[in-house]
Amino acid sequence: MREAQTELVHVSRVTTMGELAASIAHELNQPLTGVVTNAKAGLRWLAGDAPNLDEVGEAMNRIIRDGNEPNGAVFQFALPVREPGETASQFHADSDPNNTAQT
Repeated sequence: MREAQTELVHVSRVTTMGELAASIAHELNQPLTGVVTNAKAGLRWLAGDAPNLDEVGEAMNRIIRDGNEPNGAVFQFALPVREPGETASQFHADSDPNNTAQT
């Protein structure tokens, strides 16, 4: 009986990890697709006989927006491991390996 429970816990963990990996992949791939699409559009607008700089500017703004989108998704995935009351900026600072601030 104990062996069956152990196996069930293992299968549950593997399933959860698979679902988490699929969710993370989707949250990262979706904005990356937007970045590539907007970059290609920007290049087309620049390559025209009369470059449309307004459209290029809008495409660049969308690239910036899409490039920042995964930050929120990563924070949402990290919610279960944050300390109670910890803000997003505190969590990101604490989990950033490049953060060398002394505590």
